[in-house]
Amino acid sequence: MQPLKIFISYTQSDRSWAEWIAWQVEAAGHEARIQAWDFTVGGNFVSAMHEATKWADVTMPVLSPEFMKSKFG
Repeated sequence: MQPLKIFISYTQSDRSWAEWIAWQVEAAGHEARIQAWDFTVGGNFVSAMHEATKWADVTMPVLSPEFMKSKFG
């Protein structure tokens, strides 16, 4: 099986979960992209989100009440 490219979408209150998920994804031999590791500070957030979703084979949201209330969730 070929490795997947997985974009993990989350809200800041779930950052620790997103990072844990990314570690698990990479330990399983796949590639993870998350805001905390891959987005430039002060960069264009909307553009970075768009690029990450284009790059990914799969988008994995970290679902929480905060995510469901967020503007970009």
